[in-house]
Amino acid sequence: MKFYRINISFNKKVVGVYPQIETGVYPIMDNNPTFIGNNYFKKINFQPELAIPILKNKAKKTDLIGVGIMGFTNALLISERLKIVLEKYVEDNVQFFQAPIIFKGLQESGYWIVHPYKSEINYIDFKKSTFYRTSVFGSEPNKQIEIKDATEFEKMMQLAKESNGISWAYKIDKLVLNTNDTSFFVLRNVSGGVGYFISEKVKEEIESAGCTGIEFELISQD
Repeated sequence: MKFYRINISFNKKVVGVYPQIETGVYPIMDNNPTFIGNNYFKKINFQPELAIPILKNKAKKTDLIGVGIMGFTNALLISERLKIVLEKYVEDNVQFFQAPIIFKGLQESGYWIVHPYKSEINYIDFKKSTFYRTSVFGSEPNKQIEIKDATEFEKMMQLAKESNGISWAYKIDKLVLNTNDTSFFVLRNVSGGVGYFISEKVKEEIESAGCTGIEFELISQD
């Protein structure tokens, strides 16, 4: 089975201008516990507070919009049309929350934030994938390392999280998958932070629906 990573498009013919977002409006202080950015990779049981992205006037309202403002880091901002496709295949890994946008001075509904809370690291082929250790502050060069399985990877990530003063992170360099029985999943510690992955069937449904603003990156399985 083929899998693809969902990436934002940089094609100006598609998105109008990149980045599409000018800035954001913050209804509450971003240090409030109900702000979605303070619930990173946590399943939440309340309606979170969101920043409202403001699109540039020359931007196009695509079905996937790249957003770099606080609260949307490593999340997806998607249209209702794209949500209808994805939510059919979501398992216990993400939540959808309504996320209004502002375009040309008017606030609009019809968009959603995809909030991830579970990373499927057991889908990684650890024998064929490659990993590296990186200095968070760039003080030392990246170093390639070996990780034998998901248990070891989780342990290393937890140590990095708890190590006050030791600024290391562990990343997946080359990702190879070992699963064939899922249609949508999320992985942390990939390039860009968090990746959203879909099967070829879901990709074809997204294309058939006419969704825009998306680039599909084929992921290796050998």
